[in-house]
Amino acid sequence: MPEIVDRLILDPPEFALGRTPLDLTGAGLSVVEAEFGEATIETELIRQQLGEAVTHRHEPNKEIGFKLQVRAEGEVSLPEVATTLQQKVGVLAREGGWLQRDFKVGGEFGSLACEVKRATLANFAGWQRGESPDVTLALLCGPLWYATEEIESPVFKLENGRALEFTLPEVEGTGPGLIRCRVKNTGATDLRGMVLALESQDHPQDATASTTAKLVYQAESLTPAGGATVATRVDESVSHSVVRANLTAGWTTILHSTIGGVGHMTHVGPRRLRVRVYDPSSSAGGVELNAQFRPLGALAWSDTFVIRPTQVVGKFSLLDLGECRPERAVLGTQRWEWRILARALSGSGSIDVDTVYIEPVEQHAVVRAPDMSSANESDELKSPGKGETVATGAGAAVWSNPENIKASDESKATAELKSGQGSSNYLRASNFAFAIPEDASVIALEPKIKRSASEAGKIEDIAVRVTKGTPPGFGGGGWAWEDHIDPNRFWTTSEQVRVYPPSKAFKWWGLPTPVEVNSSDFSVWLWVINDPLTGSPIARVDHISLTVYYALSEEASICYQSRSVEFRSDGILRQHPIDNVWGELINEGFSLYSPPSYMEGRAARGLIVPSAGDLDGLADSGAHSLEAQVFYRPGFPFAREAAE
Repeated sequence: MPEIVDRLILDPPEFALGRTPLDLTGAGLSVVEAEFGEATIETELIRQQLGEAVTHRHEPNKEIGFKLQVRAEGEVSLPEVATTLQQKVGVLAREGGWLQRDFKVGGEFGSLACEVKRATLANFAGWQRGESPDVTLALLCGPLWYATEEIESPVFKLENGRALEFTLPEVEGTGPGLIRCRVKNTGATDLRGMVLALESQDHPQDATASTTAKLVYQAESLTPAGGATVATRVDESVSHSVVRANLTAGWTTILHSTIGGVGHMTHVGPRRLRVRVYDPSSSAGGVELNAQFRPLGALAWSDTFVIRPTQVVGKFSLLDLGECRPERAVLGTQRWEWRILARALSGSGSIDVDTVYIEPVEQHAVVRAPDMSSANESDELKSPGKGETVATGAGAAVWSNPENIKASDESKATAELKSGQGSSNYLRASNFAFAIPEDASVIALEPKIKRSASEAGKIEDIAVRVTKGTPPGFGGGGWAWEDHIDPNRFWTTSEQVRVYPPSKAFKWWGLPTPVEVNSSDFSVWLWVINDPLTGSPIARVDHISLTVYYALSEEASICYQSRSVEFRSDGILRQHPIDNVWGELINEGFSLYSPPSYMEGRAARGLIVPSAGDLDGLADSGAHSLEAQVFYRPGFPFAREAAE
C-alpha cells in the first residue's frame, strides 16, 4: 500500500504550547491509509441546505483515522516508536490536543490544524509483542481546520480619545476561525474596564451605508428632545454635550437617534447601547436612564428592560443601557430608531450625555476590574470639619454650640429638651475630609458619638444617620442606627463613647462610592428625644467621629500603563504590571472568533471602548491612548478550501 504524502504532526508547537510534538510521518512511522472525516461535514451542510437540519448550529465533530506502520528503513526501533506513540495518545485521550496537516491538493499546498478532543489506538498488541502489523490511530476532532500561520493586521492607534474603531478588509476563511486582539495601553492612566465589539455579518459592507451605521455618535450630532439642549463643556476636553436640566420624577425623552441633517440609522442586527454621561448633582443614583427602540414605521416602542442609575457624580461615567433588537423596516435603507429617557427620583435633577456607543453584539466581550476582597483592608477615622443644627420640625430643641463636636476636648454641643417638647433638631457633622482612593471599595461605615445627659433615663436616640447629603427625613435613605428597643438605650450622666457598629445598621441605600465619602456633604446626623416627656434634660455631645472601612487592590486594573490585555478565542488575558507574564480575566459576553468571509470576501470592523473607571460604578476620567493589533487564523470546513 502506498504511503500517504501528507505530513501529520500531533501537538504542533504553534497550537499546543509546552507540549512535545510528534511527527507521525517522520518518527519512524509511515501513514499507509488516512480518512479525514470531511464527508461528515459535507453531509451535514447538505442537510442544512435541504432544510433537514438547523442551519445555525455548529457542525458535528469529525472522526479522523490513520493506519500506521513502522518504517523498515527507519532508525527508530519498534519498541521506541510504540512507547512514544502510546504516551502521546495517552495525553490526547486525557487532555485533548491538536493535529497539524501539511498537504498537497491538485498541485497546490496548504497547512492546517484541527483540535483533537479524544484519541484511541487499535491493534496495538502486536507492536507490544515485537510484531509490526498496521496500527489504527483514531482521533475525534472539531469540525473546522485552522490556518497554521496567523494573519496580522496593521497596528491601529487611538491618540487621546474615547474609543478606537478599526476595519479588517476581506477577512479570509469559510468558517469561524481563531482570533486574538492585543490592546496596548499607551496612555498615562491604568484602565479598569474595556469593551471589544466585532461584526462582519451585520457590518454594512457598502461604504456608503456606513455613514448612518456608525459605531460611535457624539450626542450633539443627534437630536435633543424633551427640553434637552446642546451645551458647551470645558472639562475633560469634551467640547459639547446634550444637557437636560430640571428633570422630574417622570420619564422624559432627552435624546433621539435621528442624525441631524441626515436621517435615521441603518444598522443591522442586535445592538447594545452604552452612553457616556455626566451627573452634576452631589448624590449618586438620583438620576436613572432607560433606552427604547423600534423599527421605522412602528407605533409602539420596545424596551431594553434596563434602568440604569448614575453611580458617579461630578465626573463622566459609562452606562450600559441594554440590548436593542430592532426588526428591519419594511421599506427603505433606514431601518430603526431609538431614544434615551431620564428621570430624577427625588423630583429634581440634571444629566449630560456626551457620547453614544452602538455596539454590535455579533461578537461582544466586556472585561472589568476584578472584584476586590469583601474583607476590610484599610480604614480611615475622621473628625468633622463642621457642626451645625438643622431643623427637624416646629418646636424641636435647637443645638447650642454645634461646632464643639469637631474635637474631643470637653467642649460640648448641648440641647435642652424641655417638658412636652419631645425631640431635638438634627445635630449634623460634615466636612470630614476623607481621602479614600477612588478605586477602593467601601466596605462599611461606623460612627462614634461621645455623649452624656444631665439626667439619667430620659434622653435616647431617635436615630443616628449617615447620608450622602441632606437627609430625606426619618425612614428615608442612608444608613441608620435606631435604639428604641435597646434596654440600655438611655444616655447616662457619665460621659460615654457610643459606637454604632455596621452590623446593627438599617441600610436604605447601598454602600457609598469613595467620591461620595470624600465629598464635603457626607454627613453624620444625630436626632434625640426626651422619652418620658418630663423635666428638662440636657443632651451633651462632646465629639462625633466616623470610620470608613474600605478595601484596596493593587491588581484592580485590567490593563496597566505601557502593558497589554489580549482578547482571544480561548479567553482574555492581562499582562502583569512589571513582568512578562499573563493572567486570566473573567469575560462578560462571548468568546471571540475570526468571522468567516464565505464567498463575499467580507470585511470586519471593530470597536474598543476603554475606561479608567470600571464601566458603571467609577468615573471614566481623562482621554485614552491605545494601540491594537488583530491576529487571526482563518477557519475552513474543508482542507481543499485553504490550498494555495
